[in-house]
Amino acid sequence: MTHAADPDSAYLLGHSSTETDRLLLQDRPYDPITEQPLLTAGLRPGMRALDVGCGAGDVTFLAARIVGSTGSVTGVDAAPRALEVARARAAGRKRDQAGDAEISFRPVTLPDVTIDLGGPVGAVIGRLILGHLPDLVMALRRLSRPVRPGGLVVFQDLADVPLRGEPPTPLNGAVLEGIGAARTVNGSGPGEDARLYPLFRRAGPTAPALSATTPMGGAEGDTVPPLVVTHAERQVL
Repeated sequence: MTHAADPDSAYLLGHSSTETDRLLLQDRPYDPITEQPLLTAGLRPGMRALDVGCGAGDVTFLAARIVGSTGSVTGVDAAPRALEVARARAAGRKRDQAGDAEISFRPVTLPDVTIDLGGPVGAVIGRLILGHLPDLVMALRRLSRPVRPGGLVVFQDLADVPLRGEPPTPLNGAVLEGIGAARTVNGSGPGEDARLYPLFRRAGPTAPALSATTPMGGAEGDTVPPLVVTHAERQVL
């Protein structure tokens, strides 16, 4: 698999414009199943949230709709190109009409969040970022530092289950194989998701709550085919 990774960044897939486009496509199947965990965890109107590894801002915008006009969301990422896209998208939104929160985007190199946020936040959130952080316990402790006592730490990531398509096809099989291989680059291996509970337990004093949801789709939809093709373009077969 090819990528233009930044040596100072934990993100394995790089920060090219192609990767930003892929993230925008990826939001289509994931956005509907990201909102519910945020609500279940307790994200609510009026809260200040920090979206780590925000990319082009999809989870930031989702959180902004939840916390509403009395809240705020800061998205942070190491990719200048992604942040440019996120800021442009934010500028094009009709905040007053939508009732969204105040939104800002700032550069950081994860897992360190050393920027001044003007005080603690009520929630740190992130989607599909934990798999890019090699020392998860250390990373969770650092990412949790901005959270006020009693606040939320909410992450959504890939479960370590076999990825497959029915019926099998050469292209789909190659893409899924590439995704599985990419997830082992930072040292992760089979059963890594089963270790999330004890890893989270070691990272903080509060016992975590975990759940699993599986997005599914077919070739007739407008989300899966473009995403599969984009994944294929990122690979050398």
